[in-house]
Amino acid sequence: MKRIWAFFTVVLVVILSLSACAPKEEAASALDAVMEKGKLICATSADFPPMEFVNEDGTFSGFDIDFITELGTRMGVEVEVRDMPFDSVIQALADGKVDCAIAAMGPTAERDEKVDFSISYKLKTYVLMANKDNPITINTINDVANYKLGTLSGGLQVVYFEDNWIKPGLMKPENLVQYDRTDSGILDLAAGRLDLWWTQDVVAQVWSEKENVYTAFIVPQEILGGDTVIMLPEGDAAMKAKFDEIISGMLSDGFRDQLLDTWGIPRQ
Repeated sequence: MKRIWAFFTVVLVVILSLSACAPKEEAASALDAVMEKGKLICATSADFPPMEFVNEDGTFSGFDIDFITELGTRMGVEVEVRDMPFDSVIQALADGKVDCAIAAMGPTAERDEKVDFSISYKLKTYVLMANKDNPITINTINDVANYKLGTLSGGLQVVYFEDNWIKPGLMKPENLVQYDRTDSGILDLAAGRLDLWWTQDVVAQVWSEKENVYTAFIVPQEILGGDTVIMLPEGDAAMKAKFDEIISGMLSDGFRDQLLDTWGIPRQ
């Protein structure tokens, strides 16, 4: 009898050991993983006030930051924001380094190959900024091709510029200057190293108060305006459904509009 009990004891120990060593099952979705760890890690490019920026004390602020923080609160998780160059945001999400991305971004076919999109939480309007002392004439959107233009690298506008201006020969390739950060580009604009800077209207308004530049021309909405979305993991239906549900609530209960007012952004 003692031998039998000893045998069963050994078998039990082996089973328990194997169970302890067995790999844990991965979360069924990115949403499950977020809920399990109690934290939503979100990428941004924090050089785009009033949408996202870094305060003097190193903390993050802006409309997008407040929006994603509230979304996390409604989801029941903490939000951790990670700052990175604008053209690295999509790849960081596609590589699984972050759970989502919010950076005043719009949906495109190219981005759709790597990530999914939430429903729109804001419309956007693009403008061109020019130095006050630089005489510039813009009668049509194609007139922009005559000038040295700065813009963010990785933005959807770059494809438009290349397809409509550079490839047809309307713009010299060297006249399209791409930057990792908005602040670097606008400072070059103020110093006269650029003729024009392409950005969103709310960003131009903030920077015009800091530097000797002003919003010169509003770009027609049909060119590149439109939706602003949160970038989500590709193919994760549960994550998208949860984000869309919460964003819908933030739109319907007035939270988004209150946030627009707080940051001085026109309601759409």
